[in-house]
Amino acid sequence: MQRTSYDVALWLRWPAGLLACSELPRYVEEVEACSHFDAAQRLMQKYGLLRVAHVAVGCHGVVKRWSFLRLVEDVEEV
Repeated sequence: MQRTSYDVALWLRWPAGLLACSELPRYVEEVEACSHFDAAQRLMQKYGLLRVAHVAVGCHGVVKRWSFLRLVEDVEEV
């Protein structure tokens, strides 16, 4: 499968309010991966995150989002 560059943002906590500082993602990086989900999993694995509150992954104008995502064990090392 061909890898593509994805923009990934991870939040460790669910935002508390409109002006809360937790509104900003804790990790934001460009990741080479095979899919939106794979990109999210790779960034989580890179930082040793077993679960996150919210994820947004974008590529070529398509943005996928997940809440309360867990790291799966079969992701290749970054």
